[in-house]
Amino acid sequence: MVNLFKMLMIIILPLSHVNAMGNTQELPSYNVIDVNQEKLKQTFSCDDTTKISCFLNAQYIPDYGIYIFNFSLKVNDNNLKGLTINDYISNSMGPVLATINPKAAKYYNVKPIMRELIDESTYSVENAILGFSVTYKDEVYTGIEWIGLESVEGMEGVTMLTEKILKDNIEPYEYLINSCEKIKLAFTNLPKEQLYGYCDYGTE
Repeated sequence: MVNLFKMLMIIILPLSHVNAMGNTQELPSYNVIDVNQEKLKQTFSCDDTTKISCFLNAQYIPDYGIYIFNFSLKVNDNNLKGLTINDYISNSMGPVLATINPKAAKYYNVKPIMRELIDESTYSVENAILGFSVTYKDEVYTGIEWIGLESVEGMEGVTMLTEKILKDNIEPYEYLINSCEKIKLAFTNLPKEQLYGYCDYGTE
């Protein structure tokens, strides 16, 4: 039932929503705060062409309590080693998030070693989200991964890994928030437990 619901959302919901009266409701604009993370920029510089991945920026979206760390990744067939591009992105995101977010580190049973490079004087990385912008064969993919809460049958509030990958050049935080907002616009009375996969970013 849940999978059918998700498939339905993909089919019927564009980036804006037309309500029953025929009026188009645009998705909200977002207040985005750029958070300086100089040590990360120096260590994972995008000027270093010998590496396939680099750190782009850190952003805080106060209306949603989202703190996202964005990385760029350039991939070719040699990097894939037989994987599909989606599988490669999925396999890459987890280890990176685990080096930043302590909850993800616990989930993957590793140490959040990148946290040592992060300035947490303004915002903590306890609930940090990972955003990936991936270039492959002149196509751009956007990936998001976070540790959130899922409503599992017989158990409430179980910590789970959540990820989304989209073949589109869109800001990771926009892709993340748009999924939630489209559901809210289309189904105004949807129970909270059915919004978990779209609107819980591990920020609570």
